[in-house]
Amino acid sequence: RIESTARELSRAGVPDRTAMSIMGHRTRSMYDRSNIVNEEDIREAMSRVAHRRARRGYNTVTAPNEEEGPEEAPKK
Repeated sequence: RIESTARELSRAGVPDRTAMSIMGHRTRSMYDRSNIVNEEDIREAMSRVAHRRARRGYNTVTAPNEEEGPEEAPKK
């Protein structure tokens, strides 16, 4: 399947322009229709970002605890 080929080339790190040439896609829109992104792709990308940030010592951003309520404004 064309979708599988596009995904595999992309996941293997092949540059998009090279993958387009291999697959015979003349336009970016043709390639984008074949290179389908799913939920697992998004989770993997976010995991990679989190690991990269952790290696660099960045703090991670987490959602506030709903039980604590909204944060109070600083007093003047």
